[in-house]
Amino acid sequence: MSATLLAGALLALAPAQEPELVTLDSYHPFEPPASREEWEARRERLRRQVLVAAGLWPLPARTPLEAVVHSPLHRGDYTVEHVYFQSLPGFYVSGNLYRPTAPADGPRPGVLSPHGHWENGRFTELAEEADPGERFPLQARCTQLARMGCVVFHYDMAGYADCGQIPHGSGFTDVDAVLRGQSFFRLQTWNSIRALDFLAGLDDVDATRIGVTGASGGGTQTFVLCAVDDRPAAAFPAVMVSTAMQGGCVCENAPHLRVGTGNVELAGLFAPKPLALSGANDWTIEIETKGLPELKQLYGLFDAAENVTARCWPEFDHNYNRAAREMMYGWFNTHLGLGWKEPVRERPFEPLERQALSVFDDAHPRPEGAADATAVRAFWRDVAWDQLNSLWPEEEILGEHRVVIGGAWEILLHAEEPVAVSETREPRRPTDWNGVVVVAAHDGGPGDFAGNVEALLERGAAVTVVDPPAGPLPVDERRHGDYVGYTWGYNPTLLARRVAAIRVALAAAERVPHARSVRLYGHGDAGPWALLALAFTWTDVERTVAAWSWDFAGIDSFDDPNFLPGALRYGGLAHAAALCAPSELRVVSMADPPAVVEAAYAAAGADAAFRSQLPGAADELLDWLAAE
Repeated sequence: MSATLLAGALLALAPAQEPELVTLDSYHPFEPPASREEWEARRERLRRQVLVAAGLWPLPARTPLEAVVHSPLHRGDYTVEHVYFQSLPGFYVSGNLYRPTAPADGPRPGVLSPHGHWENGRFTELAEEADPGERFPLQARCTQLARMGCVVFHYDMAGYADCGQIPHGSGFTDVDAVLRGQSFFRLQTWNSIRALDFLAGLDDVDATRIGVTGASGGGTQTFVLCAVDDRPAAAFPAVMVSTAMQGGCVCENAPHLRVGTGNVELAGLFAPKPLALSGANDWTIEIETKGLPELKQLYGLFDAAENVTARCWPEFDHNYNRAAREMMYGWFNTHLGLGWKEPVRERPFEPLERQALSVFDDAHPRPEGAADATAVRAFWRDVAWDQLNSLWPEEEILGEHRVVIGGAWEILLHAEEPVAVSETREPRRPTDWNGVVVVAAHDGGPGDFAGNVEALLERGAAVTVVDPPAGPLPVDERRHGDYVGYTWGYNPTLLARRVAAIRVALAAAERVPHARSVRLYGHGDAGPWALLALAFTWTDVERTVAAWSWDFAGIDSFDDPNFLPGALRYGGLAHAAALCAPSELRVVSMADPPAVVEAAYAAAGADAAFRSQLPGAADELLDWLAAE
């Protein structure tokens, strides 16, 4: 980003360095906040960031689970049942429910148990291991927890085991899906929320004593669920949380998810609730020295440093080994109030074969008409449409529209804070300078931008010309071609950087000595950039003229410089521009003014402040923009 000095114009900004590409394999440290109050504000923003990245801000209404629980297998001191339910219409989450057989005085603790990217998911058998516990480590932890008095739900990732409706990682990686905030990360996160709904809703489960534990990709599911849902009481994400590799699957990544953050901080969103981590000879090997000390500091803000711990076993490769499992048993024993004598040792068990664990059989066939990716996408699109309609900015809803839709766009543009401004120079201004400073943004394309700037100067205004940051940003060459979330999950888009450049220029213009009014002009394809900057500037912008030259619905390529993941999920440019009310705004467009913008201005009592007009009245607009 830079500002160009024109004759009689203001030079406000020095060139900014191009950002360094961040990837999932970069170093992702966590710097704890200085105070609890600072963390509470940061936590709210980060939680919203995760939900927006998942397309789940705001959370949609829960559709009926219509759960089926059948065919208990009696295993002596525990049973294994077969479960499937609809996380959304036509999409079935499947798994096994482990229950103790011993009588209880009341509802039991529950444990939600997602699996990781083991080849057969819930059915995983490690053939090289002879010991049943190590050969069937997923069954081992569910069995032991049931024997300790917990009701355990072990559920499938989409595309694994019995949940085969959509192949894992597919179906949501094209341009339209990404623009609409549709992703495999969204599906998996929603499935986890609904799995928690199922478990917490069982009559024999105490919904205030629920733990969550999984390893690898299941570890990601664990800390993501605990970041966005307040119900879990204790968590143990194994071999996943670290300052190194952040998760290599499509299901663990989404645009916007880790911009400015990483897994250690995301796991810390659970504070001050009990959180334990395990590491192994993988990317988590340094968790005890990189991650745990910072989490201790964070938990210390709540006087709860004892509620977070981590242990690494470098002698083991990437897995949920017995040592880590026994650490988890002790953690849940303490924090779910299981009442077992410490240390808790895993007891031998007789594993079940795949056929016995499978949810579907001749008596309980797979439901007909199950939703594929196309059906899921159509349902999500309807949900988004209904949510946008419910937030139409009429007078009594205008504030909610700003909170919900504005809160989403703030994440998409990474515009939550005032921008930093470099030192400004005393402007070169005409002797008849009228005190108006116009920040003028252009796209470098055709059109008489230079002539319009000269016209503004002739009318007595000083002008800061914002050159658009060069693009595109380099992409993650290893993974970007498979899914753009691997790049835009860690880096702001080019569009976000261009909007930020305008925000910086506005903030600088406000600091010019003797300036009495800041105005904004967006020329050509920079017109929508100016609208987005106006919606999120901390500067008092008195008047804005912007070309409405394109909208997100017309974007059909990831290479489009205006590509912005999630933009259509949150109403496109129209709902973003509605956030500009009540600032005085003139848009130049060949189309009719968007009804939602007119509604927002009317609701703000500022009908006259917004006008849409056809191209061809440049002199009139320049007069209005530069006038005292």
